[in-house]
Amino acid sequence: MEYNLVLKTWFKPQTLKKALALLHKKQAHHFLFFRHAAALVCEDDITAMVNIVTGTGKHKFVFRDGWCSQCVAGKTGQHCHHVAALAMLCLCEYEKKNRLQPVTMAFADSHWQKIGHYLSERLKPGQTTITWHENADHMRLSVLQESGLSLQVRLHSEAAAELQGLGITDKNKPPAKQKDILVPLAQELAQKTATENERALLQRGSTSKQMHNDQSCWMWLARFLFLHLPAEDISLSLHDSGRFMLRPSGQTELFELLLARHHSWELLRQLDPESYGFCLLPPAQQFNRVQFNDDGNTIVVENRCRLSDGTRHNLATLEKQRYGSRYFLNNSFFTLAPVPPEERIDEEEKKVLSLFSLPALTEKKNHRFYGLLQCDPRFSQTQQTGSAG
Repeated sequence: MEYNLVLKTWFKPQTLKKALALLHKKQAHHFLFFRHAAALVCEDDITAMVNIVTGTGKHKFVFRDGWCSQCVAGKTGQHCHHVAALAMLCLCEYEKKNRLQPVTMAFADSHWQKIGHYLSERLKPGQTTITWHENADHMRLSVLQESGLSLQVRLHSEAAAELQGLGITDKNKPPAKQKDILVPLAQELAQKTATENERALLQRGSTSKQMHNDQSCWMWLARFLFLHLPAEDISLSLHDSGRFMLRPSGQTELFELLLARHHSWELLRQLDPESYGFCLLPPAQQFNRVQFNDDGNTIVVENRCRLSDGTRHNLATLEKQRYGSRYFLNNSFFTLAPVPPEERIDEEEKKVLSLFSLPALTEKKNHRFYGLLQCDPRFSQTQQTGSAG
């Protein structure tokens, strides 16, 4: 689709022509976007910024408040070619359809935004090891955490330097040299897009949780990957280690994320597992199995569950199939239905019980074990034998 057709509402034809020439000459060096705003650093550190907001009527979106450090926006609202070049970079093809959409809006609904949020929540400072590996033609980012989370990303040296400037640093190596303008520019984008409440917090030296996550270096990484690696090319599979893995289909060196086992479902539930070929089952019903042990002298209480197809499983055995709040079995995810309070067996009652205590239990006719024990022929026989004596 022609960019001119989309942008002609805001920019004159000659302005768009100059903007396209600027991009072809590779005079646009750094492109950043944050929430509903974007910025561009051009040759000689000329900086342009613009807001992209939801439109009305025939316009699904509107470019607004264009600004350039060198040029002055005209009174008619048409912006300079630096802002026009920025607007061109802001447009991306929407879901492989013949329609362009601003990256700010597309990213907000993307898997990459969800991945960035997950990484921001899980990769806490002091609990994460970050290593940059330098190679002849690229840099490789390696991120490890004791929880089992592992991240590997292959980047060009220029992109690596930019991300190091935005906070992804290796404490054992000095960050690569970069332009001093990037960090202030990222901060200015955050301030321009802050809500009224967030501005009040910023004035008091604080920030909101949402702003903290959006400014996270891991969210900047997610924005970069969104621009260069379509989410539809990412596959989700079970790694040999038993952890779930996200990586490009057939391109393992570009990006690989192994999820922390017990925090897997936090991200998987947001990525629509069914779109990757997995099934979501109804919650499994919990119940307790009460029986004698092999020696016949103690009672054992087992926690079990029943799936929608009627199959039953011991929860202790299923623990190795657990991923956070979900279990994964036969390519399907399921959770456990809550147990009504009146049917719960507390921890004391789950302990192995001696037969010497059974007469005391059977005296309480309303005790929940009573009916279960009477149904066991071994108990009934023991009780009768004891009474005869």
